[in-house]
Amino acid sequence: MEEEKLVKIYALSNSNYPDNYRYIGKTAGELKRRLKQHISEAIGKKKNCSYKNNWIRKELLNLNNILITLIEEVKEESWQEAEKYYIKYYKELGFNLTNSSEGGEGIIRNPIEKKEVKTIKKRKRKKGRPKKPKSYYKKVPKKIKNEYFIDKDGNRKVLTLGMKARLAAKMDNKSECMINQ
Repeated sequence: MEEEKLVKIYALSNSNYPDNYRYIGKTAGELKRRLKQHISEAIGKKKNCSYKNNWIRKELLNLNNILITLIEEVKEESWQEAEKYYIKYYKELGFNLTNSSEGGEGIIRNPIEKKEVKTIKKRKRKKGRPKKPKSYYKKVPKKIKNEYFIDKDGNRKVLTLGMKARLAAKMDNKSECMINQ
């Protein structure tokens, strides 16, 4: 007999006003993990400036905790209707929700599907081709302070570390063309 999958409909609020819900959402996973995801999304490197994330940042700056409250567990097939119902219900009660939509737009992913997506992404890279290190993408030449060289045409150019090594190899360590200022 197959186990019935349930989706949790939850509300976010702050520690000063735990019954004043500000966001209604859904998750197929644990509530604690979903709360951590909301907080990371709000304060992470890529700051998403949604109404919900701005509210979370403001509460955290005011030293308030963000709370997550389970409203209801519903069958996976009917979570969209339940989420829409609770968003509409709490808005009609006068709650200042940060939800930007009526609800029901999200997707539910099973942990198995996430592993499959990672496996597919790994397969896309050609066999025998190593992953490029981050340093590969940051090939900005480092300038040596106040060192220049004169090229064949008589132009003065800034000397970088790579150029210094190549010039040293070409010129057999002759430093006649280098001028220190």
